[in-house]
Amino acid sequence: MDQRQAHRRYFDSHAADYDAHTADGAWTPNQYLAGVLRTLAAQDVEVRTALDLGTGTGQTLEVVRAAFPQARLWASDLSPAMLRHAALKAPDAHFEVADISSHVTGLTESFDLVTAVGCLEMVEDLMTVLPRLMPHLNPGGQLRSSHLFTAYHRAGAPVLYELLLIGKG
Repeated sequence: MDQRQAHRRYFDSHAADYDAHTADGAWTPNQYLAGVLRTLAAQDVEVRTALDLGTGTGQTLEVVRAAFPQARLWASDLSPAMLRHAALKAPDAHFEVADISSHVTGLTESFDLVTAVGCLEMVEDLMTVLPRLMPHLNPGGQLRSSHLFTAYHRAGAPVLYELLLIGKG
């Protein structure tokens, strides 16, 4: 079994209890993200389209929807069970079962906002994926700001954990 299949099985098996497990206050990236997005919305940053990579049960989609209720949402995750839970939170979003590398490689749309919370550490070819993602930020892949960026070291190498990209307006 390859790593992607192992991740899919793990998250499929935990989809039903994932939200309860992360709701006890120990998991705070989406709380931080909510504050960042409220600030951006207050500054009249317009988000018409948003992509959430590694969507899981849709916790980040809820945060994006709260800040930018008019935005069209796209979401991907390698776990079909997780996406079924996400669809309950954002039924109007476009969902795709795919790992992040495959999803980014196949992108044809562009987005005002891209989020990836708690999933990038599982992307083996992240340094290839991120440059492929940048052209899909509106307009022309130019970065306006990166507000949420967490990195740590694992086995002596830096690991990117969370990312928020806003297209240049």
